[in-house]
Amino acid sequence: MSSFVSSMSVYDIAASLIALFLIVRELFALGLNNKVKVEGKASGRVAANVILCVIVCVLILVKLSAFKYPYIAPCGMALFVIIGFFVKSGLGTDGIISAGKNVPFSDMEFYAIDFENEKGFRLRVHTYSHEYIISFKPELKETVVKAFDDKGVKYATFTPGRNANDDR
Repeated sequence: MSSFVSSMSVYDIAASLIALFLIVRELFALGLNNKVKVEGKASGRVAANVILCVIVCVLILVKLSAFKYPYIAPCGMALFVIIGFFVKSGLGTDGIISAGKNVPFSDMEFYAIDFENEKGFRLRVHTYSHEYIISFKPELKETVVKAFDDKGVKYATFTPGRNANDDR
């Protein structure tokens, strides 16, 4: 094992460490799956993972001659994307879980429903530093809204292009 690592180039080591970091991050996100009580879908999560994987693989191809083991990082990135397919998002008992991040109700400033049709609705949750977007099936709307109202999170009317703060 030590001879294998010592024979790796700096590029091999750097790309492998990046892939390893991302895999560990996804495994921690996977650990939050049991906290999701009402399952939704985080906006753009899978697409972002695939784009990140493609960027790393393209960078490896551009510098292919510098890699002694050019297959390690792409395989690691592929594993990162595959794990990402199993990470759940949605409503938990103490807040929302979005893309592997637990956001407690106490950190939320307000929430809004900005899109709704027969396929579902899109929930926007605002904290003081970030916005989280999760899509739910239409039959879950009452459950989701009740959970936010019960925890005292303020509802705001969504207005595209600006933060909406008016009460319901």
